[in-house]
Amino acid sequence: TPSDAAPEPVSPEAAKPAQANDPALQSPSELVRLEAQWRRDFPMSEADVRASDTVMGLRGEDHAVWIIATNDKTPEAAALLTAYMENDSYREAFKASIVAAYKQVENSPKLVDDLDHLTAMAAQIVNEVEDRLFPAPQPATGQTAPVRGKVIEGTLIEHGEAPYQHKDDNQMSYFVTLKPEGG
Repeated sequence: TPSDAAPEPVSPEAAKPAQANDPALQSPSELVRLEAQWRRDFPMSEADVRASDTVMGLRGEDHAVWIIATNDKTPEAAALLTAYMENDSYREAFKASIVAAYKQVENSPKLVDDLDHLTAMAAQIVNEVEDRLFPAPQPATGQTAPVRGKVIEGTLIEHGEAPYQHKDDNQMSYFVTLKPEGG
């Protein structure tokens, strides 16, 4: 009967046409455009998304995959990552997703190099945010603090989540095993 075929009621929010005038949908950043599309299609406000550790964790996972898939290094992408990276759930999920990507390619030095290139901007943002949120304690003596920017070079042998966590801040710990250059 015709009444059996009545359409399901549609909420006013779901019935809204695509917001083509949303400036984020016109961004030069593919990451920003993908996020704008997700926000438009997801039935939560930005404030509710940011208030939910679970949803922020999911955003971190998505953004890690998207930053690898798009190789987006635009200032707009950097600004989006920096803003979201302040959230602990987002940052930890983002980092875990990047570590998972490295585990998938760890036996291919070429793919590890490619991933290093694709994630360089995001890694820098993570480091900057964590340095700001968790500043290194200053030594009590007259000694100078070690230079955090020191680069240790070598061939990646192994890396991943460490079997322990710092007790002070409960932050995830990672390990890296390198074969030093020339030795």
